[in-house]
Amino acid sequence: MGYVDMKESPGNLLSLRNISKSFQSADTNLAVLKNFSLDIGRGEFVSILGPSGCGKSTLLKICSSMISQDSGTVKISGSIVGAPDKRRILMLQDDNQLFPWLTVEKNVVFSTVGSDSIRTESKLSLLLEMAGLSDFSGYYPHQLSGGMKKRTALARALAGDPDILLMDEPFGSLDAKIKTKLQEFLLELWKKYGMTVLFVTHDIEEAIRLGQRILIMNDSGNIICDEKISLRENKTLSEDDFFELYRKYHTLLTGSSQF
Repeated sequence: MGYVDMKESPGNLLSLRNISKSFQSADTNLAVLKNFSLDIGRGEFVSILGPSGCGKSTLLKICSSMISQDSGTVKISGSIVGAPDKRRILMLQDDNQLFPWLTVEKNVVFSTVGSDSIRTESKLSLLLEMAGLSDFSGYYPHQLSGGMKKRTALARALAGDPDILLMDEPFGSLDAKIKTKLQEFLLELWKKYGMTVLFVTHDIEEAIRLGQRILIMNDSGNIICDEKISLRENKTLSEDDFFELYRKYHTLLTGSSQF
C-alpha cells in the first residue's frame, strides 16, 4: 500500500505519489506496484532491497521514465515528469551499455553534447583519472575487462551532471574483488559530485556498505523498512554494528534470523 499520506517536502528531489503499475498478458493482470509513494532527498544514497519480483526494477524504470506508470505522479524538484531526460540516468546490470564503435573517451563525453567544451574537457580528464582509465581513453569496449566497462559507464553517467543515478544491480555479475573496487569508486563519485543515488541490489552486505538510507520491499511491493544508518560515520561501520544491521535486514527479507 506504500505511504499514501506522505506530504511532500521542499527538500525532496524525487517524489513519487500513489504510483500503480500492472503488466498484462492474454489471461493475467500482474499488479507490481499499488498506490506506492516515496520521497528521496537531494544527495541521498538509497539502497533498495527486496525479493525478486517485488517491483524494485519496475520502480527504477518508472523513476527514469523508461516505462510509464498506470496512475500516480513522478516529480523532480516539484515538477511532474513524463519523458526521459538527462537529469535521470538509469544503469543496468548488463555490461553492453557502451557504444562499441566509440572509444572510452568518446563514450564518456557522449552525454555532454551541447555542454561548455572547456568545462567538459576538464571534467573528462578528472573522471578518467578517478576511474583509472586515463591510459585507456583510446581503447574500444571490446578491448576492456568487465570492470573497466563498468567504470567507463559510471564515468559517462556522471559526465552529464545528472541529478539522479538509478542503478539496477549494476555490479551483480562481477567477482568480489572487482565489485569491491567499483563500490569504492561509486562512493568516491557520490561524495565528490553529490548526486542522488537509488541503488537496487539483492546483496545485503552491498546495500549496507553503500547506502546512507535503506529501503526494504516485501513480495507485495510495499516498503517494510525505511531507515537511515545513523550509526555510520564517514561511511564506516564497526564490525558489530554491521553484523547487527545485516541480521536485521536478513530477518526482514527472509523471516529467519539464521544465515
